[in-house]
Amino acid sequence: MKVVFISDDLKEIDITIPAVEFEILPVVGDWVNIESYVDEILWQEIEKYLYSINKLAFGMINGRTWTREDNENILYAHVTFSSIDE
Repeated sequence: MKVVFISDDLKEIDITIPAVEFEILPVVGDWVNIESYVDEILWQEIEKYLYSINKLAFGMINGRTWTREDNENILYAHVTFSSIDE
């Protein structure tokens, strides 16, 4: 099934992480290493921005939204990034 990682933090700089196929779906409370799902150039942009706002470039899924597009179920996994100070 397709999973799309979304984050309010990344929306601030208009970054979209491409959909990824998963056999086992992520659940609320799972940690995700975004670096594993984007190319090197996009990863550098994400990492640089998150560090600039004092956040770790490793996120936790804190919500899920299901939708259906083009006869395909898609899970939107909402990701939050923790403050470096926490």
